[in-house]
Amino acid sequence: MDKDTQGGFGFWGEPISSYTREDGIADGMLVPLADIDGGEDLGRQAGFTQPVCLTRSVYEACNTAHGDLSAWLWDVLYVGAAKFRAYARTVEGSPVAVGPVAYQVKIGRRLRKVWLEWNSFEAFTIMFPEDH
Repeated sequence: MDKDTQGGFGFWGEPISSYTREDGIADGMLVPLADIDGGEDLGRQAGFTQPVCLTRSVYEACNTAHGDLSAWLWDVLYVGAAKFRAYARTVEGSPVAVGPVAYQVKIGRRLRKVWLEWNSFEAFTIMFPEDH
């Protein structure tokens, strides 16, 4: 039997390349909440129990909005965690959401669409739809 019939890489074959969460953090496209002053505490208070990353554009939007960075982060995190809890199913003791959980939150003077992606191997990523 060949690799495809034994649960290997399937129809498409072995990947040519991949881009991991670690790659995104290393090249600055992802900003771990733990790297933002007070971010990890905000994440826990909002209800996240696993690591969270923001895309660079979400971080920049929160950081350049008029006011305090932690206030804008709180809104993004709290609403995202609440929406995730509302839409996620529990499978074998772990929360599962199929596809991104979409919500809107005000950042600065703009109401923005935000997506929360969850991956059981890498945890949470918060992004704008155009970042996907």
